[in-house]
Amino acid sequence: MKMEESKLKYICETEAISLDEAQMALELADGEIERALELVPYVEKSMILIHGKFVFGRTQKLYGIFRVLAQGKEATLLEVSLAMSYVKNELDAPLSANPEAFQKIIEELSKETQITQVHSFLAGFYKQIKAAKISRMYHFIKEDQKQELNDLFNNLISKLGGGVEKVEVKLKTFLMTRVQCEKKGFLESESNILSNNVDSSSGLTIYLETEPIISPLKGKTIEKFSIEEFIPLKIIDHREAGTYLGKVLSDESGIAFAKIKEIQVSESSNRHHVTVEFGSKINGRFVIEPSVRIATFSGITNDANNSKTVKSTEMQSLNFIVIGALVIFLFMILFILTR
Repeated sequence: MKMEESKLKYICETEAISLDEAQMALELADGEIERALELVPYVEKSMILIHGKFVFGRTQKLYGIFRVLAQGKEATLLEVSLAMSYVKNELDAPLSANPEAFQKIIEELSKETQITQVHSFLAGFYKQIKAAKISRMYHFIKEDQKQELNDLFNNLISKLGGGVEKVEVKLKTFLMTRVQCEKKGFLESESNILSNNVDSSSGLTIYLETEPIISPLKGKTIEKFSIEEFIPLKIIDHREAGTYLGKVLSDESGIAFAKIKEIQVSESSNRHHVTVEFGSKINGRFVIEPSVRIATFSGITNDANNSKTVKSTEMQSLNFIVIGALVIFLFMILFILTR
């Protein structure tokens, strides 16, 4: 027990991470300190993401919605998105929306923003949010000090507006690992995240238990897959570390995509033992019967696109029905009034 405590203390002090993060890294590395240190990018929640709304002014109110992404540990501001309007409903987006959805919403709202002050406000965000403020934000979010964080943004937005008007702010915050941000497309992926720090001979490899997605009609048998081909999988590793990485590597529908590295056939059972790669030194494995048809990368992505198209068509049809009903209703009112 003392040995594990000393390992955790060493990891915490060396990488300046929390005890929980150190424990996760050590578990992923099967107790080996050097491996644990290389896995810090997978467990360290050093990225802060803030969804915010504000109301500025007393008589003529100005509404704003923003998104801030920063590297908390390094106190570096990465991105600010902002949209503003004098009409509250034009910025009607839930702060609790998942980060990917909120990013798309605010990108669209930013394109439609016509308020002249938006450029000065946006420039003010970048000018005011310096390293010291980011460090405070990071601390407030980690310690769940919501009021202190709200006060910080209240003061910030008040300064941007000249400091004479009333400001109200609402926030929703997220703490994520760099790997999670890369998977969600918030950051450019660092090619081979671990390969920059780990020599290929170091033996650092994590294996996750996975299962392919059965698709009797649209799929194909494992013999028809090629090495280096991408395949959709479910990560079913029930270890704490496996569950954690499953969430990091999978999309919202619980599907992770991996590249086939090796297919071995058992002579006794004719079953295929498949090894896949999710990323540098992060592998998966599963066993499959040769007759079972499993989903392909193109099949899954096509199904997702078709689903979006169907939903869009259904929404358009509903809109036409509603518009038609309104037109009929208006004609009925006009007919009654002109009698």
